[in-house]
Amino acid sequence: MKLLGLDHIGIVVRDINETIARAGDTVDGRALGERILAGDIDLQFLLCGETRLESIEVRAAGFGMPKLKDGETAVIGHLG
Repeated sequence: MKLLGLDHIGIVVRDINETIARAGDTVDGRALGERILAGDIDLQFLLCGETRLESIEVRAAGFGMPKLKDGETAVIGHLG
């Protein structure tokens, strides 16, 4: 079920490779499109049912998103 006006949820993760590898096991997520490397962020959209989850690894804080510290797992980066 899609929420009206909600295109995707951006989630800042500590390790994008681990997140992508585990997505299929935890949320039945599948990679959608190409992985995007842009400056200090690395992101991959995952399709989870009809919803897109945007997994973002932040190498340097910016765009209102934090760089996660050791022990931190994930935070909501934005709703799009």
